[in-house]
Amino acid sequence: MRLKEITYVKKVGLPNFGSLGLSVVAEVESGDDLKAIYEELKKAVEENINGLLNSEHPNSDNGHNSKDRGSNQEEATSKQIAMIHALSQKLGRSVNAEGLSKDAATKLIDQLVNEVEESTGKDNSLKMTEPQRRYIFRLLAQQGIEKEDALNLLLEEFGVESLSQVKRAQAKSKIEELLGQAREGGSDGSL
Repeated sequence: MRLKEITYVKKVGLPNFGSLGLSVVAEVESGDDLKAIYEELKKAVEENINGLLNSEHPNSDNGHNSKDRGSNQEEATSKQIAMIHALSQKLGRSVNAEGLSKDAATKLIDQLVNEVEESTGKDNSLKMTEPQRRYIFRLLAQQGIEKEDALNLLLEEFGVESLSQVKRAQAKSKIEELLGQAREGGSDGSL
């Protein structure tokens, strides 16, 4: 009798753009009921993959959240996708970055950078850069807040004793906030 192989494969998306896959292969003889065997394989895979999903990711939407994929926005650039692949490799994972919007890719890159830094024992994020510091002071000066007043305001808002303790992500958020205020006030934030 001739032997044949039947394979059933299922792959589902997970939150944060991961995935879980399972496959089963069976060797059958030509006289076997192929449809029944295929249904048994399908049932086994479905039960196992659903069990894994429920135990590891009980509140999972299986990664099919169109908001995360950013379906209404411009697609991620090739550089963003390359960065996501490089970072995910450092973490020993496979992350599907295809079809992401630019915004979703940026958020994913930020998340992966933080995970890489945590896994290597580095501080959770880098310190504010000098250009960021200068830009924040210029934006505050446009609002009439200068030098010591600006410094005191920033120290209080960031909850630090020195601006050298401010993280890059915090500075980025502050710049975005100040640019938003400048737009509302009629200025475009350019200097």
